[in-house]
Amino acid sequence: MDPRDLQEHLDPKDLQGLQERLVQLGPKGLQEHLDPKDLQGLQERLVQLGPKGLQERLDPKDLQDLQERLAQLDLQDQQDQQD
Repeated sequence: MDPRDLQEHLDPKDLQGLQERLVQLGPKGLQEHLDPKDLQGLQERLVQLGPKGLQERLDPKDLQDLQERLAQLDLQDQQDQQD
């Protein structure tokens, strides 16, 4: 996928803002504010684009942090479903 395709779907500032919101809210707070399907869609788009596709617009550390946060959220969601 061409990294420029990202511009049609996701503004880098939006991604940075989302990351900041993820950090502020934490997994439990995020569940109240963001539909898990929306989060899954973002995660799938990050996977499709891959780190190279995002490097022009996003620091790799930021991407890694976001992916780790998404993974934590997935685990939290699974734990909540098991309870």
